[in-house]
Amino acid sequence: MSKFLWMQNRLVGALAVCGLLAGACGGGENNPVEPSPLGGDPSRLTPACQITRTSTSGPVAQLFSHTITIGSTADGVAVTGLTEVLPKASVPDGVVLPDGSVGIYYVDATTHAVWLGRWTGTTLVPVSAITIDGVPAPEGVVDPDATNLGGRVRLAYLAGFAVPEAVRAMCLADSYDGINFQSVSVAWELGVGATQTDPSLVRLANGAWLMAISDGYTTRIGQSSSGLSFSQISTMTAGGVPELSLTSDGRLRLYVCQLNGIGSHVSSDGGLTWTEERLVVSLDRFPGRMVCDPSYVPAAGLFIVKVG
Repeated sequence: MSKFLWMQNRLVGALAVCGLLAGACGGGENNPVEPSPLGGDPSRLTPACQITRTSTSGPVAQLFSHTITIGSTADGVAVTGLTEVLPKASVPDGVVLPDGSVGIYYVDATTHAVWLGRWTGTTLVPVSAITIDGVPAPEGVVDPDATNLGGRVRLAYLAGFAVPEAVRAMCLADSYDGINFQSVSVAWELGVGATQTDPSLVRLANGAWLMAISDGYTTRIGQSSSGLSFSQISTMTAGGVPELSLTSDGRLRLYVCQLNGIGSHVSSDGGLTWTEERLVVSLDRFPGRMVCDPSYVPAAGLFIVKVG
């Protein structure tokens, strides 16, 4: 079963209990640059993060109903003007690219590959499938999450998805142009056939990095001093498909897909405990449809979701 269908079934199944129908870090923020072995030897990575071939999956029917939807926000919680901008596209994540433009990474339903699109302010224009370690449209790479590191973009993603019995992991890769990436590290090893999905990265004021990943309707939080390898420190059970960001007063914010839409939760202790903040996007805005995969780009004032 496709990861996307599995994730949708998990969320819809949870919502069905209540009789309802109903996946960056603060993508636009610059973070101090971490060491990146661009041009390094990808063979040193564990098998899950080794890129070996171009995607051969072809069109993915269950993604054809997914549409990238973008709204405006000044504070990350009050969102207005949500508009569907790109059909047949899923799991979006936005970031301010090194050249100052706004890029949105997503999985294209017709190729089952991660693509970069550019936001013009009114239109999301597809640019190209990404390349990792010289392989275009790499097979088994899904759930992109992008972070601006100043002169380059760091992409966190789930790898090993193409083969059910494969070892899966959250992996990191860096790029200077937003399209051509070089593997950096294995961020979080998950094991054979693991079902965790949807990574999100953020760096705290003390220099530590956090990664949130989705485990069905639970979000797992991992921590790293280097930003390269993460170990779990906590769980949050109010929802899944997470997005990490920081509030204006320096607290940690976590957006998740939950029973009534996309909600925000905040933490004052580095992600160990969480307090519900508010509902950011209500399912009432899109009756009878699924709303998930939040992405907040503070520097561009954008809030991005998938509607399906």
